[in-house]
Order: sequence, then structure tokens, then C-alpha cells
Amino acid sequence: MLISTVNIKNVKFLGIFTQAIRVLNTSGSIQNCYFYASSIAINGPEWTNSPPMLISKNLFYRVNHGIYAEYSTIIDNSFIDTFVEAVHFHPWFGKFTDVRNNFIHGRTYDVGINQVPNTIENNIIINFARGIVMQPGTRVTNNIILNSRECAIYTTSSLDTAVINYNCFYNNTAISNNTALFNPDTTIYYASDPMFENQDSNNYLLQMFSLLINAGDPNILDVDGSRSDVGLYGGPYGQSYVYKDLPPKKPKFTLVKNKMEKLISIGKEEPKLTSILFHFTEAETLSLSQTTTTKYIPELIHYSQIRFKTRQEVTVIN
Repeated sequence: MLISTVNIKNVKFLGIFTQAIRVLNTSGSIQNCYFYASSIAINGPEWTNSPPMLISKNLFYRVNHGIYAEYSTIIDNSFIDTFVEAVHFHPWFGKFTDVRNNFIHGRTYDVGINQVPNTIENNIIINFARGIVMQPGTRVTNNIILNSRECAIYTTSSLDTAVINYNCFYNNTAISNNTALFNPDTTIYYASDPMFENQDSNNYLLQMFSLLINAGDPNILDVDGSRSDVGLYGGPYGQSYVYKDLPPKKPKFTLVKNKMEKLISIGKEEPKLTSILFHFTEAETLSLSQTTTTKYIPELIHYSQIRFKTRQEVTVIN
């Protein structure tokens, strides 16, 4: 078999290509490219006797399918507003694929990483229906999977031979689609807020007091030689940075009338807030006294747009 070596760098693929890049019997690399609105951005790195194709530092924006890869090392890419799936592996024909340190963002549809058989490590997978569709035997470590509409891990087979540890599952509808096939409580995982510096501006660095710092697989080291962090910048392909001690974010809330639970009582003569209960994470809450919440009264009135009546009861929720 004739094997070609191809290195593709610094190319922009703009437009609705059926396949922006199609490779067969090829080794080499695809790096620093930009893919916009392709049906399939990269299709076909297949098994060869050469090292797997390196796919690194590319930006995939609003593509249907990011990478169809059967023999690749996929490191340090960004997938933004993915419609269907970021990385797909075909188990009938594929040989080897590793997926490490990628930012993978969807539009609540389909799958972040689909059936990759080898290693899924230190990725952020956010906003898909299913974060990872799993095969038995896959190693899944140090990832942050959040905002999955159905579940973080989906499988139709028992995952007894898989290694799934030191991941953070946050704000997913469920962690597993079937606890008989994969029970997360038999693994080491985290369910707390990752404490990103500023997710709203796509800053996924961890804050100083994040529970995910030095909390990854102890056999994996960060670039500074310390125990690996969970998330995008941990592990040998991550980066070292200074953790910032940032003030808490302003809580988000709405007012809902006529709920059974009474969290705010409004007095007979004028509106008075006795206490408000805000939920900052799944594990902890903060109760604010009347003096603390005084500054929130105008906003409560603004967002609720209600008329205060004698002994009216409303509820504050996230």
C-alpha cells in the first residue's frame, strides 16, 4: 500500500463543503486551519503503518460534523457551535484515535465525541444532547462534561472494561443513560461547579479555589510537573497559568408567584424582604440577611414586574 505524507497548515475552508478535507492512506498533519459551515470538515484519516495523523490547533465553527477519524491524534482543537458531532470514530473500520485537550461546544444536538475507542482526556464537552457515546475499553479521564441535554455518558453496552475516572459532570440532565451499564457511583468523579474564570467570554481557566485543580488522574502530570488538573489546560498537552482569586459572580434569579415554598414574605404595609435563598452550586447555598439583600430590592421588582399585595408570597429560584 502506498502511503502519502501530507501536511496541511494555515488554510481557511469557508463555505458549505460536503467534505472540506478528504484523506485516504495518508499520514502527516492538519494544523492551524479554519473550517466554517462544512458538512464534514475532515473525513478519513485511516489506519496506515505510519504514525496516526496529527490534527491539532484547528478551529471548527458551525460545522455539522467536525472530524471523521479512524486513525488520528486529535489535540488542542476548538469546536464551536457544532450541529451534529465534533469527533466521530467508525468502529467497523477504525484502528486508533486519541482525543485530548479539545474545547468541544455544541448546540444541544447529538454528540460531542462519538465511539472513540482509545483515550478521551482533558477535554471540555459542553452543550450537547449526549456528551460522549462510549465503547467498552475506552479510557475517559480528566474531562469536564456539562450542560448535556440527555446525559453526559451514553452507552448501549456494559462499560466494565472502560476506565472512567476523575471527570467533572456538572449541570447535566443525567450522568448515565443506563446505570446498569454504567454506574457513575462506581467511579471517581466530581459534580461541583468547575469555577471557570469567565465562561461567558469563553475563558475556561480554573479559578484559584476550584476543586478541579490538582484533582485529575494522579498518574498524569501537568506541564509544571504537578498532579494534573481536570479540564482543558491539564495534563502534558495543557498549559501552566496563574490561578486567580476572583470575587463571586452576582447571582442570577427570577421571581415566580404562587409557589408552595415560601422564601420571601412581604409585609402588610410595605414590601420587606426577610431573607432570600440563592443556590450558587448543587452542593451549597448562601442565605442572605435583610441588610445584605436591600440592594437587590429594585432588581427583584424590575424582574418580577408584580404588584405587591398584602401577604403576597413569591419564590426566588436560579
